[in-house]
Order: sequence, then structure tokens, then C-alpha cells
Amino acid sequence: MAQLITVKGSVTDQQTKKIISGVSVKIGQYGTSTDSEGKYVILVQKDVVQQHGVTFSSVGYKKGTVAFADKDLNIALVPSSTALNEVVISVKTESIINKAIRKIPENYPIKDFILTGNLRIINSAKDSVTDTYYYKSDAVMRLYYPGYTNKKSPDVSLIHKKDTLAFDPNNKPALRWVSGYTSIAYKDFVHSKNELLTPNTTKFKFVVNGKDWINNTRVYVINFFSTQKVGDAGTIYIDTASYAFVKITVTNYNIKQSFVIGIDKSTNVIDYKKQGDKWYLDATETNIITHYNKFDVFKTSKFKSSAIELNDVQPFSYADILPNMMEDVKIQNPKGLSAPASTSISTTPFATVTIPKIEASEPPKNFIKNKNRFMEAFRSFVTNDNLRGAVGLSSLPFSIDGDQPALGRSLSPLSNYGFYSSTQIRLIQKSQLFLQLEGMRNYGIGGLKNYESSYSLIYNIQLNKSGHPITLSTSFGISDIRLSKKGTEWYKQKSLVYGLNLNYEISPRVIWYVSGKYYDPTRTVNNGLLIETHPVTVGTGLIFKLKI
Repeated sequence: MAQLITVKGSVTDQQTKKIISGVSVKIGQYGTSTDSEGKYVILVQKDVVQQHGVTFSSVGYKKGTVAFADKDLNIALVPSSTALNEVVISVKTESIINKAIRKIPENYPIKDFILTGNLRIINSAKDSVTDTYYYKSDAVMRLYYPGYTNKKSPDVSLIHKKDTLAFDPNNKPALRWVSGYTSIAYKDFVHSKNELLTPNTTKFKFVVNGKDWINNTRVYVINFFSTQKVGDAGTIYIDTASYAFVKITVTNYNIKQSFVIGIDKSTNVIDYKKQGDKWYLDATETNIITHYNKFDVFKTSKFKSSAIELNDVQPFSYADILPNMMEDVKIQNPKGLSAPASTSISTTPFATVTIPKIEASEPPKNFIKNKNRFMEAFRSFVTNDNLRGAVGLSSLPFSIDGDQPALGRSLSPLSNYGFYSSTQIRLIQKSQLFLQLEGMRNYGIGGLKNYESSYSLIYNIQLNKSGHPITLSTSFGISDIRLSKKGTEWYKQKSLVYGLNLNYEISPRVIWYVSGKYYDPTRTVNNGLLIETHPVTVGTGLIFKLKI
């Protein structure tokens, strides 16, 4: 059974005993660099390091390889008395990096294309007794790239997926790591303009470490480490002929994430492949280690491209695009499955890529704690589009602008409007029935403070079956409006309210709405204001879905 382990240690000069930064550390196809303190870490499969050992190399030192040992591998490199031509580079590191960044529009496609590939996601948890693999997903995906000079992230569409070994996923918070289908687009560091590839960046220190061969391509080996965060380090491989990025490996520590489990350690490997005269994303691999409660949690995701479409490329329809950072376990297979469109370029099939073999096993009896069930149920409710928030601007069901003798002043037309906010709570799971708690106020703008609180029931009806969803919302509720100035209340109105909203979903998490309401007053108290009533109000704003 495959096991993800941490290989770590430090590198020093055998003669001076001083630390060495920017040393290449390789285990098979995986690699990183020592950081500013001469330390390194790589997350790999145990069988890989047992097969290849760990190789250390740096300009001016003899290359060394050591066998895997279940302990920190602290290495002392021996200075080399002769400098080999292979490791002598006349140009500066910064000029290599900056030239590669500058040549991205030349080396990578600027026109849109579609990349088809396969992805495997594996989550596992380890307690003090045994390894427990409890989630595995195999998927076929398509990514619509708008071109490497376009800042828009590639859209991701799911063709098919198969999940296995998912025990009671509603109680597995580790399943909710956001490192699945949509994250592949961000793993393409060249397209996403990762901060590592910022021209003249001062956040990283780069060290040229000779030349090497990657997939029959002669490359510069450039190690880097963060100048701001100890431990963050890696290696960039750049084609010596075209200055294209061929491979990037990077290790990060202590990554904080909202609403999902933070990451203790993460290693990313990104490979590119040349097709014709352009370079495309070929493969990515992410290994992650973190902890949750009393469990060490592991995650591996591997993506391998299988085909590229260049001709007659069309963007995906809105309904086919996976929401960004949506949980893997919440994504369902498309209703109408179809094979990918004919391709103009083929690459090595994903089936030839070695994937760790995962054995099914029963979860330990204490894996799910009863005391955590309520919190997990609450979290699941909160983050699955059962809570929505809205903000906007709305008019009042009357006009109070103009001269007001009782106040001894005139009021601006702004007194007739207020800033609106609301919370919507889904009452029945998967239904379109919501309880809405609303508040509106103008903070005294216009010369008089207005405040409204209301409670209503809302039911949503979707009007279209394709494209961005358009819904009609009907509502019924009660309202309490009050007008005041300097602690004195001048007007009260309680009403029954009937509403109608037209909603347009801008993105999976944001909706634009236009509202209309009819106020039927049940009680009013006026202490001398001149008011012209008109029961119909209008408003507009945005609704935000809370979902992961």
C-alpha cells in the first residue's frame, strides 16, 4: 500500500561546516531546493525514495546520493576541486528567470484551446493504530484555456468521475480539502502568474545550479527559496534553447485556508510539454500533509493531460463549468455524458502513468466522534448554500422630501431610500423555500433617519434550463418602519408586504437581483410629518451564496 512520507534534513559544507542554500535535492522525478537555512523537505511516496535514494548537487560541490533512512538526512557536501563545464553558466540567474517570463507569450499559446486530462485524488487519514484510506476519486476533465496572456483562469468541466472508498462523507471534514478538480487550473504556475514568476521579484532568492536533462530537453536548473518564509523552496527547470518553463517543483509550509482544513506541508510538481512550437501543461502532482483532531491527514492529486484541442474551440456553457473551489464530494457526474471532441494533438495516455495502489480498509471505530457530529452537521449546513446574504439599495413606501414644518427644515430626496441587507436561511434541505431576515437604514442621510426590520418567506422558481440561472422569487412577510431624528420618533408603520424579485446568477456564488414590493399598512403613527404614501417600492443589489 502506497505511503506518503516526509523526507527532510539539512545540507552543509564539509570543510567550513556552514549551511548551503540553493542546493538541488532530487528523488526520482521529484525535487526541491534547500532554503535560506540550508534545510529541505520533500513529500513523496515511500517506494519512490526507496528506489531512487536522495541526490544532492550544487555548483562547486561533488554530487552525492544517499539511501533512504527513516530519520533526518543531514548531508555534508564535499567541495569540488575542478569546475565542470556543465555547471558553468555565464549569464546571471535573474536574467534567465526574467527572460523566461518575458518569452511566455512566445513559448505558450496566446489563443484559446481545450486541454483534456485525467485526475486522481486520494485522501487518507492515519491514527495511532493504522493507515485508513477512505476516499479516492478518478475523473476525466476538460479545461478551457483563454490563452496564456489572458488573466482569466481556465474554466473546468467534468466529463466523468468515479468515487470509491468514501465512508460516510458527511462526517469527513478532510474530504473537503480544496485541492481537486478546479484547483488544477491554479497549479499551472505559468498561466496563473504565480508570484514565483514575477519579474525582478525580491520575495525569492534564485541560484543557478548547472544544467540537466528533463524529458530529452536540455535545461537550466535554478533553485530558489523564499526570502520571507523559511522552508518555502523549490526548483525551476528552463529550456536552454527557448527559455520556456519545462518543470517547476515547490514546497510550501503552513498554508492557511478559509472554511477548510489548513495545510502543514505541500509539495507541487508541474510539468510542461512541447507540442509543435508551443508548450502546454502536461502534468501536475500535489502531495499534502496536515492534521485534523487526532489524525494525520494525507492527500495526493495527480493530473495528466491526454489531448489538446486547437481548432474551432468554443467556451464551455455556464452550466458545464464547475464552480471554483467546490468540494470534490459535492460534484456529481454530468447527466448527459459525452466523449471529448476530436483532437488535433495527442499525448501519452494517462493510463501509462504510475498511480499508487490504494487498498480498501475499514475505518477505525473511533474515527467519527459523536461530540463532533453536531459541529460537522452545522458546518455542512452553513457551507452548502443553505445561508445567503444580500446587500442593496431600496426605496421606501412613501415620500417625505421637501419642507417639513414639524422638523423646522427641508428633507433631501435621499431620505426616501435606504441601504438594505438581509440573511436568507433555507428551511428545507434542497428546497427553494427560505426564511428572510431583513434590515434597511439610511444612517440619517437626507436629514432624517429611517430604519426598517422585516421577516418574510421566500420561494424561488427557476425560469430557464440552460445558461446562467434566472429565477423569480415570490415573498410574503411583515415590516416595521420607523423614522427618527435626534432620539425623537416621528413616524411608525407596520405592514404586510408582498414581494417579487427577478434574479440573475452572475457566478455560482453571486446573484444580481431587482426587487419590487407592495406594502399594505396595518398600523401607522405620524407625529407631524408631511408624507405622501405610495405602496410600491423598488430595489436592486447582490445576493451572496455561502458555499464551498
